[in-house]
Amino acid sequence: MATALLASSCVTPLTLECRSRCGTQVVAGPDGYLPDHQGSLWSCDTLQLAEDKFLPLVAEQFPNACEELKVRVAFNEGPYWEFPAGRRISGIARCWNHSIELSSKVIYESSYAHEMLHILQNCEDVLPVDHGLDSSHADWRRNGFLDIISKWKADMKEELE
Repeated sequence: MATALLASSCVTPLTLECRSRCGTQVVAGPDGYLPDHQGSLWSCDTLQLAEDKFLPLVAEQFPNACEELKVRVAFNEGPYWEFPAGRRISGIARCWNHSIELSSKVIYESSYAHEMLHILQNCEDVLPVDHGLDSSHADWRRNGFLDIISKWKADMKEELE
């Protein structure tokens, strides 16, 4: 599948009409930027693949994940951007308006799974804070979220390379 998806001239480019089966929709990012498939591997097809690989990984903890992932996704040009306090980030979840913003990193290095986990947790801090983490990711080690992110990235890379 990976070779066919990448080599195919039938890949559906990432556009504002892209919508996944769960309802995740691409929206215009800053300055209307959308990454191209050739550099980032993002397309309407791989947006769906990202969801298809993510849902089984979270199904046990979030049985209604598909209903919760009616999210708007915007993209920023570049691998990261500056965040207040000098932090560099490559993604952000905005639970108050059910949206995520991702950098233009190649899809399997993106923060897609990370930001979707924030959405599934409604951006709530579940205390106490696991050792080595901050309050925004307080329970991510004990609940296996760090492993979910790693598994999703590996699965996506395997599928697309």
